[in-house]
Amino acid sequence: MFSINHIVLSRYLGASISLLALIVIFGWYSHTPLLVQIHPTFVAMQFNTALCFLLCGAGISARSLKYRKLSTFIASLVVLISTITFIQYIAHTNLNIDQLFLEHYITTSTTHPGRMAISTALCFMLSGITIVTHNIYPRFHINKIIGPAISGMGSVALIGYIFSIETAYGLGNLSAMAVHTAMGFVVIGIALTLMSAIATDKSLLFGQYWKESTLTVALIVFTFALSQAVENWQNKQLQEKLDAHTVNATQALKTLINTRVDALNRMAHRWHVFDSLTKQQWENDSLQYVNDFPDMQAIEWVNRNMRVKWVVPIEGNEKAIDFDLSSEDKRHATLLRAQQIKSTTISPAVELIQGKRGFLIVEPLTKQQENSGFLVGVIAYTELLNVLADNFHLDNFNLTIKAQHKIIAHHKPESESSNNYIATQQLAFFGVNWQITLKFTKAYASSLQSQLPSIILVSGMIAIFMSLLFLKLWRDAALHSQKLLHEITLHKNTKSLLAYEENRLRTTLQSMGDSVVLADHQGTILSINQATTALFGYREDEMIGKNVRMLMPEPDRSQHDDYIANYLHSKTPKIIGIGREVVAKKKNQKSFPIHLSIAHMTIDNEQFFSAIIRDISQQKTTELALAKYTKELERSNKELSEFAYIASHDLKAPLRGIMQLSNWIDEELQDNKNSQITEYIRLMQSRTSRLEKLLDDLLSYATLTEKVEKFTTINVDVLVKDTFQLLNPPASIHLEINSEIVSFNTIAVPLEQVLRNLINNAIKHHDKETGHITVSIKPIEHGYQFSVCDDGPGIDPQYHQQIFGIFKTLKPRDELEGSGMGLAIVKKILDTYDCDITIDSNGNTGTCFAFTWPDEATLKRLIDD
Repeated sequence: MFSINHIVLSRYLGASISLLALIVIFGWYSHTPLLVQIHPTFVAMQFNTALCFLLCGAGISARSLKYRKLSTFIASLVVLISTITFIQYIAHTNLNIDQLFLEHYITTSTTHPGRMAISTALCFMLSGITIVTHNIYPRFHINKIIGPAISGMGSVALIGYIFSIETAYGLGNLSAMAVHTAMGFVVIGIALTLMSAIATDKSLLFGQYWKESTLTVALIVFTFALSQAVENWQNKQLQEKLDAHTVNATQALKTLINTRVDALNRMAHRWHVFDSLTKQQWENDSLQYVNDFPDMQAIEWVNRNMRVKWVVPIEGNEKAIDFDLSSEDKRHATLLRAQQIKSTTISPAVELIQGKRGFLIVEPLTKQQENSGFLVGVIAYTELLNVLADNFHLDNFNLTIKAQHKIIAHHKPESESSNNYIATQQLAFFGVNWQITLKFTKAYASSLQSQLPSIILVSGMIAIFMSLLFLKLWRDAALHSQKLLHEITLHKNTKSLLAYEENRLRTTLQSMGDSVVLADHQGTILSINQATTALFGYREDEMIGKNVRMLMPEPDRSQHDDYIANYLHSKTPKIIGIGREVVAKKKNQKSFPIHLSIAHMTIDNEQFFSAIIRDISQQKTTELALAKYTKELERSNKELSEFAYIASHDLKAPLRGIMQLSNWIDEELQDNKNSQITEYIRLMQSRTSRLEKLLDDLLSYATLTEKVEKFTTINVDVLVKDTFQLLNPPASIHLEINSEIVSFNTIAVPLEQVLRNLINNAIKHHDKETGHITVSIKPIEHGYQFSVCDDGPGIDPQYHQQIFGIFKTLKPRDELEGSGMGLAIVKKILDTYDCDITIDSNGNTGTCFAFTWPDEATLKRLIDD
């Protein structure tokens, strides 16, 4: 009966495969892509694949009905179709069977329209051969081996679809196996395995151990196929990563060279606009570009006779002066080409006069439509690739540049590269054709390759071993003994677990820093931990069995029993389940504050209470001290604000009186005063004004304690320009703005105060006839970085920290008007918003203040805090 069920199940599975095939065939003829493809991005099941499924299902069903000849004939057709398909792939030929029955109109993810995948053809070959062999040699149960192998390959393909591992259902760039094809092979494998009765001792190929052999084969095929698929998928991902990096590196290299070409174009344009340049003008322009481009060894002006006349820099390029470029074929050909096409041209690789290998960028110059020479940029390959490596992070790659299949430059030695992954990109421009080749370094390639394929392989082997071991135990062990063993094991595990949990709970309670007391419903102490004896000063035997009220002062001591009784009766808690601060009493009768948390529990209908007690004496002491300190600080801040207000307002009146008196004296002595009296009056007026300004700054400094909350969108250029103009700078002071940001939302007032004080500081302290102030802004993480730089006298490093103090000036106030509060105000504003400020100056020439400013989200968080 058991063997009949196997055969009947195999028949039904064969019929289901035939039904699947008929649905797909109908989908092809009715032009219903959903039946053929399932999803527009998936591979379609080809018509020949559906035909082979139909034949396989019919062959399996015919075998189960004992129509061996018919089954053999049908299976032979499957072998024929799949073998011809296999030959087409191997021989790279077309035998015209792919579209023999139907013109295929769905070609998604297929290299050969109408042709089944090579893995599909292999599975059909094995299926057909298995049916034929089993019909001819019934005792040779090859189906018990091939069936699981086919199911394993189908399962790997399904896993590939689930986890997007393309190599699990496709081979290279060839046509891939469709998802319903994979499901069909899983079913076919099971049907083949069950195609005959259970094998016996007389059966060939493993006999009665067919279950072990079937499971082993299925797992082996599945493990090896999945491991190989994951490894191929990993290699494909790494190759795609390298390909993308090669494209980006090539584009970056092209961009680098274009910047050099653009520089020469700009120089040529200036030459044209000014109708040639003086040597000094040309050298100034050239020197700037040479300094900007580390790979540019020199810039040369070559006359129409192709002789180098001007070179920048001279140092290291002495041999280039008056060098005849026409004396070397590659250089000569490049100049001729640039002259003919009147456009930029790049030379082939040449040995540079500087002793390096590189190339020339040639820009023709014209004067009134006539050749007036050339601008030549001399580029060294090694330095150019170093710049590329710095900007493009090529530490983990080997980059090679070839021209006409010859290596002309490379980054990193070839010996360090891995030859398993190679990507090539063509670069053609300005008359050169380069082949850019990129490889991973050996170390980097090793770091990218995961051990997942090996893990899958080892895990599969372990799974095979464990599965066989399990089957062996299952076959040899009786059901009763297994049940008994299970119960004994379960009992032991439970007992061990209970003992472990009890020990862990006891250890946990004893190691807790807080006191833990367990009492019954009458308040009798049942157990305590070590922290309890240390906290209250009692020994354990002095507490166990006593009422917990012994730890309480009056009146809680007397009311404790009533409280427990009321809670058990009404279930209304005052402390239980809530926790609060109360007072406890030690053995020495000293009271102290504690935080008490009580939990109520019921175990076997008995009521228990557990209390967690924490000594908060130190916490209370700290809270009182903190409250006192806070109150004192508030009083001090209030007095400081009142003093600043009085100093700013009440002292201004006599200052204005002194100023008025000085004006009257000046008027009275207008005709009789001498130069010394005039100087005294000027000094008195100047110092009175300075004191009034000092009082204003003092009030401003004292009131910089509250964070402004009004946000607005500011235009960076407008803010800086307006701040600069409001300071009424001398015409000789020039402002330059370098901003990477157009606008942002922020608190404008304090930011404007910081910029105004820093810019005013740069203007006020400038000591030259002309001056240059540069304000730069760039985004950083969580905010922006501003810098205000000038070319003034600089600040000695020994004063870099002192200048932010109040009333601090580095020059006598009679020489330079100022309260010494500007940078102190800047520092206080920035401290208010958690910003940093640094100063960069050597004390001789120029000063640069750099400070950070938070973005909108950070500012709002600071204000809320």
